[in-house]
Amino acid sequence: MKNKKIVVFAIIIIGVVLAFYLVFAWGQELWPFAKGYQVVSLANGAVYYGHLSFFPSPRMVDVWLFQQTTPEKKEETPQLNLIPFTSLFFGPKNVLYLEKEQIIWWADLEKDSSIVKFIESQKGIPTTLPQEQSPQQPQK
Repeated sequence: MKNKKIVVFAIIIIGVVLAFYLVFAWGQELWPFAKGYQVVSLANGAVYYGHLSFFPSPRMVDVWLFQQTTPEKKEETPQLNLIPFTSLFFGPKNVLYLEKEQIIWWADLEKDSSIVKFIESQKGIPTTLPQEQSPQQPQK
């Protein structure tokens, strides 16, 4: 009977410590509540940046991607721009559902990486559609 009380007491202590850690982790954005940015590379060559989660299935929110612009003159070099996923011409929501089998690799990004700094600097700035991405109107 005494051993049973010790086991129950130990389980209660472990539960309380775990509860305190989870509350602390939520406030400090530690595992399992980390909200940092990740980079994901897919089998089709696409690379996305955002907040990655795997439960209940792989998905990203606050998604960004690089887009190559076509220069107007042949002498100019194409430019790469980091754009929000929501600025694509078909107007997607800011969530990207991924197929687990299509993910080649993913990695956490440091909070002081140049990509994360750029994304954070763009928060709250309205985005406009690039001219070359506007859908074409049907000819009458």
